[in-house]
Amino acid sequence: MLQSKRVFQAIFLSYSTLLLLGLSDNIRGPLFPEILKAFSLTDSEGSLFFVLTSLSGFFGGLSSHRFEKRWGTLVTLRMAVLLMAISQLLLSVAPNYGILLLASILFGGSLGVMGVFQNLLLVQTVPKGPFKNKVLAGLHSTYAGASLLGPLIVNAVTYLDLPVPLWRACFVVTSLFGAGILALTFRGPRLQVEVPGPPILNGNEKLLDSIAKIYFAVMLASYVLAEIMVSSRMALYTRREFGASLTDSSWYTAGFFGSLLLSRVLFTVWSPPLKLKTQLVLCLLMTVVSLIFGIAIHPMGLALAGFFMGPFYPMMMVAIGHLFSHSVSQALSWAVGLSSLFVVLMHFSVGYITEAFSLQTAFYFGPGFCVLSLTMLVLYEKVFRRLQPAF
Repeated sequence: MLQSKRVFQAIFLSYSTLLLLGLSDNIRGPLFPEILKAFSLTDSEGSLFFVLTSLSGFFGGLSSHRFEKRWGTLVTLRMAVLLMAISQLLLSVAPNYGILLLASILFGGSLGVMGVFQNLLLVQTVPKGPFKNKVLAGLHSTYAGASLLGPLIVNAVTYLDLPVPLWRACFVVTSLFGAGILALTFRGPRLQVEVPGPPILNGNEKLLDSIAKIYFAVMLASYVLAEIMVSSRMALYTRREFGASLTDSSWYTAGFFGSLLLSRVLFTVWSPPLKLKTQLVLCLLMTVVSLIFGIAIHPMGLALAGFFMGPFYPMMMVAIGHLFSHSVSQALSWAVGLSSLFVVLMHFSVGYITEAFSLQTAFYFGPGFCVLSLTMLVLYEKVFRRLQPAF
């Protein structure tokens, strides 16, 4: 009974902190125009608000393995929640753009660490089997739900008629939510996280194991790049290439996030009778087909791509826990860290490619990176068959 309580405490803690992360992350987009106006910023100056967060997330994710070794999973997650709450409070009171950028750096660091430890906590505490797959799918359904909830909170705060600017009030809300989540982490039974001891590897095996982690991280980061690129620029693409109205482009974007959420919820309650690798391959294949259809023929394909993308990330977390159970925190650190770095590179490169060629050309890099991820996935067991189990 106590073990069950600890498992469900871990599930609650992971879900609630990812909801905090999702709200804090996705509330920035709707508030961005207000921030530009408040500090009289150009688009290029304002882009630092997002770029520095992603860079800080890269270093936070990459360093999280060291934090886990020093303080353990639960304490590190609490520290990340505290830092995120502080960053949101600092965003709400920032007197100038420099302080706002400092707060975005703190937020990025907490985001990188938290992104590792929410998954790590479940990988370490939930027993292997279909239930773990469903729990991880449910975890990332929480983020998809937060993507939809963020703009709704902005609208709700608008109706309160507060004596402070809208964007400042919204960051106060996320800061208070973070403080509440932090308080809840100290309730319930003491959460014990069992970490398996490291395997005995010789020099060549250690090198191969490190290469395998980086290889897997690049595979995941390639997918993340495609997802972020499509979701962040879908409205612009549908308006510019298909002549969609503001309302229609918003519906297509909402359709993408809605289908992303739907598929993750579906995988939370249903386990397909297929090998994990087969499911991953099918997700990427259908994503590529849907994206190409959406780019070249009709934007509905872009919205539908969210449905095929949805299960991929949580299933990759399951695969990482299976393949690198001996050092899962280090594997997740590479995965989350490189994903943040790829997003930074994407924001710079997409703008350059759009100006040099066209937005459609830039958009084709989305399915292109999915093909890269698919190729690496198919070749993975052949490259690392001497070291890794099948999945």
